[in-house]
Amino acid sequence: MEYHGGGKPKVNEIFENSIRSLSWFPVVRDIAVRNSLGRIWILGGFVYRNIIKEIYGNPQLPEPVDVDFLLEKKPVGGDLYLPEEWNPKMTDYGNLGLMMGNLKISLNYLFNFRSLLTRNLEPTLENLFRTIPLNVQGIVYSLEDRCISGFRGISAIKRRKVRINNLREARHEAERLEIDLGELVRRKAGELGFDYDLTLPPEEDNTPLNPALNEG
Repeated sequence: MEYHGGGKPKVNEIFENSIRSLSWFPVVRDIAVRNSLGRIWILGGFVYRNIIKEIYGNPQLPEPVDVDFLLEKKPVGGDLYLPEEWNPKMTDYGNLGLMMGNLKISLNYLFNFRSLLTRNLEPTLENLFRTIPLNVQGIVYSLEDRCISGFRGISAIKRRKVRINNLREARHEAERLEIDLGELVRRKAGELGFDYDLTLPPEEDNTPLNPALNEG
């Protein structure tokens, strides 16, 4: 399949084609639904990797398959649904992860994203997209609307090029992985079979940061 542009409807169709044959997808979707009050999205890697694989024939999905759900609100009472057959484990980012066999999901609440909390930003998709480390990561799929959002991620897929989106967050991610910024970009580009651009974006303005959270 080739990418001819076509805007969001084309990308929607490509992603939905990629998940239609996944017998386990309704199961993980149900877990997300039962742990959320409000809107639900799929975030990042599972979205862009499937789209890229459908368009360009690569990359192969990593194992375990990792599906990151982005949830707007916690359920009433805050109690989470944890299926017995799934093993709970906190993710590297402090969110709840569940694993069964070669399948892993994480439940990420929009209001609890570190990049938003450290800047005292409203928990919105646009603010999240502004603060993701790399451009290709700026893409989500809405379960309710069955629609892809995120021009940064869509543009990166179309252009087949990875670059830094938010310098401060890219530095934080590089430090977490104990690599430099250039390696962060090159590694992601290599995973996807993309080119890369090492041009640094401008520093952010003087948005107030919460020092305690920024250390995490």
